[in-house]
Amino acid sequence: MDLSTKVILIVLFVFFATLSIFFIIDPNLISVYPGAGFTEETMYEWRLRTIIPSLYLTICYFIYRFFAGKKPTSTLWPIYIVITSFAITQFIAIFFMGITITQIFCFLVTIGTAVVLRLADLKRSRQIIGRF
Repeated sequence: MDLSTKVILIVLFVFFATLSIFFIIDPNLISVYPGAGFTEETMYEWRLRTIIPSLYLTICYFIYRFFAGKKPTSTLWPIYIVITSFAITQFIAIFFMGITITQIFCFLVTIGTAVVLRLADLKRSRQIIGRF
């Protein structure tokens, strides 16, 4: 696995683990991401338009894969699908919420992460196929 892939996965793990712990303990503890420049209402709307729909899109995708008889190609595939669903919902939310520098930055980071994860998944898939 490339160093960039490892770094991105470690950063994602720490970020999501930290947020999940905070949201389990007290959902109102982080009402606005630090430095985002959002009001609480804007942050609430952003979460409703991006995070929850991306979860639902991911679930729909894996239900489709089950009925289609397809299996993920590597362990990175589910992570890639979650990040891609998040990028799609962020792109759509930009049209409904207006464009801010923070949203564009977050969207670009998400796209960059998705690209790195897709390349890592392709590399891992080739390694798996090469073993058989």
